Amino acid sequence: MIVAEGNVRFAAFFAVIVSLLVSITPCRAGSLLINEYTLITFGGQQTFDSTVSVHGKSLFAGDLTLNTSMNFANSPSPNIAGQTSVVVLGNLNANTAPNVQQNTSVAYGGALNGSLQPGTPSSQLSPAEVGQFNTRLSELRDASAFYAGRGSTATFNAAADQNNNGVVTITGKDASGAAYLNVSASDIFKGKSITVLDSIGIDALVINVTDIGSLNITDINANFNLTDGGFNGILNDLADDNDEGPKSLLWNFAGLTDLTLGNNAWLGNILAPDAALNKGPNNIWGSVAVDALSGQGQIHAVGGMPPIIVPNPTAFTSGLAAMLVGMMWRRRR
Repeated sequence: MIVAEGNVRFAAFFAVIVSLLVSITPCRAGSLLINEYTLITFGGQQTFDSTVSVHGKSLFAGDLTLNTSMNFANSPSPNIAGQTSVVVLGNLNANTAPNVQQNTSVAYGGALNGSLQPGTPSSQLSPAEVGQFNTRLSELRDASAFYAGRGSTATFNAAADQNNNGVVTITGKDASGAAYLNVSASDIFKGKSITVLDSIGIDALVINVTDIGSLNITDINANFNLTDGGFNGILNDLADDNDEGPKSLLWNFAGLTDLTLGNNAWLGNILAPDAALNKGPNNIWGSVAVDALSGQGQIHAVGGMPPIIVPNPTAFTSGLAAMLVGMMWRRRR
């Protein structure tokens, strides 16, 4: 009885250790889908009633309904000629045939309802291929939560008013070269733009906006403009690998269900797996991964995320579980 009680206590102790280590230990570095696709939607239904031009590849986790002429793989764009530029894991409801450019193709996991433009190649995804995409979508969702849990390695001084820039000062970076800033929307969007002071040479800046629920940036500052003022330097860095400074900028909105951008162009990748994004008519210079998208304008992939360490607790917990069983077996002997 004493031995059994000791084993129970021992197992409980190790269970606590495992849970703590999984919560704080990044276990894998690899490419995320946001590096490969300019537009990603996580939701079960994406409907386009107004035209968006995607300069790159698109991935839709559920059904895609096109009620207007969409532009996919627009030029200029990453060199994706001959690749599959539109991937739909569910049904593709082409009520209006999309304009798929650069000699690229369309793939879908369900049915094709409607028709594509003449000469647009298409193919059916296998169940295994759909499963692989879903696995990688789960990884990207997990990455958003992981980023949101990182401590800040930057400080932020909010602008005094809408005529001045807020200032991000980089104070550290992780092993992948990324710096993290955790900040509220009311602070980060208060000024006219943002200036980043980086004296240590980061490769990526991840801005975790800590708000939850709905966020309309125009309610805070309708004139906020990321492509003006202090962010021009980052735009140049993203477009030119020979420049110093961050090669990637990621806005992580892990807690949002609705996000409305301001009236001006947006700079940086947007990761908001649970948010419906209203982008308005203006351009986004960066990839977008959201639950659903509405609006007009263009989306341009600029500066992919470096191989930031992302969570993959399955292998880690399996190894610790095996170690725990072995140690308990030796104790029983």
